[in-house]
Amino acid sequence: MTVYALAALALALPASAEVKVTTPTKPAPGAALRAVASFAAPAAWTASEHANGSDPVLEFRKGLDRISLRLFGASGSAYSGPDAFLRGPAATTMGQAPESAGSVVVAGEKRAARRRGYPIMLGDPHAASSGRPDMASERFVIVPLRDGRFLVAAHAFESPIPSAAPDGERAFETFLKSLRLMPVKKPSKKQ
Repeated sequence: MTVYALAALALALPASAEVKVTTPTKPAPGAALRAVASFAAPAAWTASEHANGSDPVLEFRKGLDRISLRLFGASGSAYSGPDAFLRGPAATTMGQAPESAGSVVVAGEKRAARRRGYPIMLGDPHAASSGRPDMASERFVIVPLRDGRFLVAAHAFESPIPSAAPDGERAFETFLKSLRLMPVKKPSKKQ
């Protein structure tokens, strides 16, 4: 409704009538992720949550290390399924397919891990570029859910220089081992 339509409606109603306007609410991104999976957050890491459109994201940061958990595949999602995700910019290195990065245990099962790189801004943004940008490295795993949606758990080290201490990788492995999928509720059929 426009402001003018609301004003006209207010004038048409008796003074004693109450008008309640409700807007649909979405669960917070962290709550949406916790509805499909349980996990142990890394100790002493800073947590934050946001949504990229309709895709919820939960992140944990410590220094240059970042562990993220993203949920895709719902209505309006950037990616309809794992194959679309693997072809998209969130999984590729400047258009190149992700590399195999071994396997990891997630939710009690062994799953394929992949690695990609993405550009990071370091130094003076006004200085002339000398070619290929500095790249961060991200290792990720896809976890399909029974209802067609899927989780992407990832660990990134946001520096072109590899980490001297593997604390972030160890925290990611522990995070993946703690991940448990929640039972997916079937949508109720309206009668």
